[in-house]
Amino acid sequence: LSLGPVHVKNSSFYMALELWLMWLEPWNVVKRKKSMVSSIGDAKEIFTNVSGRVTRRKTGGTSPPRSSKRNTQQFYTTYEKPKKNSASKYTLAWESYIAANLHMYVIPLAIFLRRAREFDFSKEGFQNATVYVQRVLRVFSPDVVKSLEKLLNHQQSPESPIAAIVRRHEYTLGKYCPPRPSNPQDTDRRVWSLDMMQQDMQFLLEEIVLQHRKTIGEQDFFEKLGSRMQGFFMLSEGLLSEERVINSLMRQAKMIAHFPRNYEVFPNGQEQGDTNTGNAAAQSSDNAYSPEREFSGYITDKGRSQLFEGSKICNAMDIAFIGDPMYARVKNFEVGALVKLAIFVSDWLNKYFGLVTSSSHHIYGDEDEDLSNLIKEQNDAKNINFRFNLRFIADTRNWLAFPILIVIVKQLLF
Repeated sequence: LSLGPVHVKNSSFYMALELWLMWLEPWNVVKRKKSMVSSIGDAKEIFTNVSGRVTRRKTGGTSPPRSSKRNTQQFYTTYEKPKKNSASKYTLAWESYIAANLHMYVIPLAIFLRRAREFDFSKEGFQNATVYVQRVLRVFSPDVVKSLEKLLNHQQSPESPIAAIVRRHEYTLGKYCPPRPSNPQDTDRRVWSLDMMQQDMQFLLEEIVLQHRKTIGEQDFFEKLGSRMQGFFMLSEGLLSEERVINSLMRQAKMIAHFPRNYEVFPNGQEQGDTNTGNAAAQSSDNAYSPEREFSGYITDKGRSQLFEGSKICNAMDIAFIGDPMYARVKNFEVGALVKLAIFVSDWLNKYFGLVTSSSHHIYGDEDEDLSNLIKEQNDAKNINFRFNLRFIADTRNWLAFPILIVIVKQLLF
């Protein structure tokens, strides 16, 4: 869990994660009776034993008459994998199990919160990445957290059977048992608590929110409209769907790590990245993991020292677009030939009507670009009130709207 590769599908990390989740919730293991068909009728009985409760369900036919001969009953056990948002089936009857595996709940959770920051929370990987986070956090329901806090803080009587189970668990771990804070004067550190995970939980939520806002900042008008419509119709993708997932994760994080009720990932509207500005410096100037940069985007001397020391890192996902959006590289949903033609016509119209004085006249990537020139072109583009930009014609996603627009205009005019 701590060393397995995160970006490799079916790696040791995900194998360990699945085993750990099964270990945490033994109450999801159910015992079923194998289906039996009577020789007289086609009645079929299925017995299910979930958390000590037995229910009986008839699936068809009529009940066969009782036979004086006892039938041999065969059972099998299976693990019902819970959904990412399903409620926990934990009850206090399982508290002794948590006591016997106390640190298996806490220590791997701390490891997971740190490793989860390596997930791909970008537009392409947001759904898959957040599923794992949701599956882990849902295990720690209010009742589970209450039991964990009671056991971690030794709130039960030292002579109680539960306390004896915890001591036996820590004795079995031996040197692998995490050391308990021993300063008797520091009352806040004499006991373990889930509060200790607040920082790791905060960093994980920051990563998720930052990538979500970066996705919003990179979307054009039609992408934002499509995402809103997907979320409106309760589809699994879209901005509204992602926002619902983030809000759900925040509620769970508040409960697990005991954040205050008014907790916000970025308090007072403060953000660690402003994707709407298109400026790399604003994107990462306040990022806890990025080196110090100038407003222009260049790394300062202090930022270079931070990189050499290893205290800061550069993340490719934090790099915002720099330059004039009109001359951005051809995207996968655009037709390259039409992009070049649209830019050529747009430049000619803008120059003919005197809307702009100068332009790049080429798509970024065709030639070597200088960062200072890109920053200058970006700032110049922001100061233009109006110009022709026919690049939307090369966007294949807009082609479906053209026939509809033609029909609407035809109805209005004729």
